[in-house]
Amino acid sequence: MFMHIVTQLSGRITALYTRVLGWLTVQLWHRAKHLHASFIQGFQNVKVQNLHAKILLSFKVLLASLITLVQSIKVALKRVVIISGQIGQQLVTTAHQTLQHVKALFKKGK
Repeated sequence: MFMHIVTQLSGRITALYTRVLGWLTVQLWHRAKHLHASFIQGFQNVKVQNLHAKILLSFKVLLASLITLVQSIKVALKRVVIISGQIGQQLVTTAHQTLQHVKALFKKGK
């Protein structure tokens, strides 16, 4: 019974981890692709006199995008913590119910 509970918990956590990792990968890939396109476009249109200012602006945009991405990751990780807590609570409840059933069986047997 315990192995079944552990297997279920492991499966749920693995599925949740896979979902979060997939979501983060999509988010990172989309942002990286967008930033790459922005840098290429910016460098193609830049003039020598404005090169320094445009590079600085590009880095500020990159920094803002990375901050947004970190915030998205934090939100996703908070969701993982909440769901893990819910799964843990379900596990505690199941273990408590199992213990009650075992105690009842031992009382019947005596």
